[in-house]
Amino acid sequence: MTETTSKEVRAAFAACMKRAGVERKGALWYVRSSEVIVVFSLQKSQYAASFYWNVGFCLTTVDGGHERYPRPNDAHIRARAEGMFAAEEQHISALLDAESDVPPEERREGLCHFISERVLPFCADASTVDALREMVASGPLAHLPIWSDEARDVLDPL
Repeated sequence: MTETTSKEVRAAFAACMKRAGVERKGALWYVRSSEVIVVFSLQKSQYAASFYWNVGFCLTTVDGGHERYPRPNDAHIRARAEGMFAAEEQHISALLDAESDVPPEERREGLCHFISERVLPFCADASTVDALREMVASGPLAHLPIWSDEARDVLDPL
């Protein structure tokens, strides 16, 4: 079994986000458009040496706009990356688990590939309110709650 620490998982995640050009502020990472801010964080499991990859979508024109660096729990739509990409859920979970048998270099490359090939294109596709509305109506975000009445009115007007 490969000995990996939680610190090494965080470092691999940070290196990949940095390599992809994602903006960092403290422990949070941001992808921005004029209408949507996507915020990412890693959350350590209290039960195991694994992490959850939190993703939040903040509408910049709702609830008076957001500060420049919103927290994931301020997001209008919240998800876990593992759940957003169901077909890859087990693979992502293994990459984020310090107790898995994934070698460090494979972990880093797997995370980097997933970020550049799946996460960033998803963020580009979700960069407008209209696009998010479609994703909430019948796409990959349809199963997620919307955490603000004003955002719900904008994204789910029916």
